Amino acid sequence: MIQLIAGQVKSGVIPTSGCPDESIESKIISLPKELMFNILVLLPADVLYNVMRYLCFQWCKIIHEPVFIKAHLLRSSAAGLFIQYRSAPHNAYYVDTGTRDVTVTRLNFQISSRARSTGEYKVVGTYQENGVWYCGIITVGKDLTWRTVDTQDICVDKRRPLIHRPFSTRGYVYWANMGRSNLFTLDVETEVFLEFPVPESSRQGRLIWYKEVGNFLGCMFWCSYSYVFEVLVLADPKTGEWKNLYKFDLNGKRKMISLSLIKKTSPKNLELKPVAWVNNGEVVVFTTYDRASTSYIAYNVETGETYSFDMCEQNRCTPFWCPHVNSLVSFHLPQ
Repeated sequence: MIQLIAGQVKSGVIPTSGCPDESIESKIISLPKELMFNILVLLPADVLYNVMRYLCFQWCKIIHEPVFIKAHLLRSSAAGLFIQYRSAPHNAYYVDTGTRDVTVTRLNFQISSRARSTGEYKVVGTYQENGVWYCGIITVGKDLTWRTVDTQDICVDKRRPLIHRPFSTRGYVYWANMGRSNLFTLDVETEVFLEFPVPESSRQGRLIWYKEVGNFLGCMFWCSYSYVFEVLVLADPKTGEWKNLYKFDLNGKRKMISLSLIKKTSPKNLELKPVAWVNNGEVVVFTTYDRASTSYIAYNVETGETYSFDMCEQNRCTPFWCPHVNSLVSFHLPQ
């Protein structure tokens, strides 16, 4: 079992102890609970978990409440990036992209979607049976067996996107394929499938890349070897409404990008590969399509800043990239 909490990765169950003794008189001035809630929710997760919960019994109770953890998560942004290699020894790293001084930390571990209103965590999986793709769901800590999602209204030929790795944001799971004109969406709360067209820009012969942008599903378009990018986000998962978010041009940074990624000044044939959005959808991280490359660049679309970092590990297997949110959320097994 993996525990993710306060920006640290450990194994085991989050301790429920650690709060100050309620019987000990606090020297801290008492404030209304609602006011303290609104103050504490503004603090970073590591400060809350490692400092604030030890100072006052009332603060500790607030920090451990599910409603507080949820409120803090909704305020948190993805300020970092997890990178893990798919081949043995499956090395994993955490990249802090919050500032220009990017730091890369080696992690010592090896490696669901939440229903919006109920707060339950559900695991979604797809499987193939007699050549037909299906989708199953299991509720963590509640279900003992998988439930098959009703897909009878979706013809067999249209279920092919279920073979791809999905994306999950705001209680929805998405399956997308560059060669398909439709996008599949699963509402995790209602367990109902939705289907709607992809953005019109994807039908103009351009490359397409789907990824989480902040709390939304994002879609980025560009032409091969072009450094002009257009970004849209899915504003309403139930209606399929897309909205323009960014359009940026990196042609003026070609030489610097080439030096950072391949250590050469021949940028004409260098094609960028986007891998993740971090910093609440303000920074996009690129690498190259060369599996031997260990270098990355990060571009802030709001400020125009570009900075680079290197993983310093030679591994020809394509890694897995995932934005990391510094929050108090954790998973633990029922006793």
